[in-house]
Amino acid sequence: MSLLLPGDEVFGGLVGTCVGAWLGAVPIPLDWDREWQKWPVTIVTGAYIGFAIGKLVGGTIGKGRNIMFE
Repeated sequence: MSLLLPGDEVFGGLVGTCVGAWLGAVPIPLDWDREWQKWPVTIVTGAYIGFAIGKLVGGTIGKGRNIMFE
């Protein structure tokens, strides 16, 4: 029955974290000489920013909407 609950902030945070980490991997191959472009820094930063944006969007736009599985 938990699938019938609204997927608001939690689902938004999950999607935001995944998309943010994926987008955070984009600057890695550009230049490894800079300290901010080393391997885990950009991915973790993207995940944090994506989580914050996803939680905000999920809590405002997606509040109370159900995820429909068919």
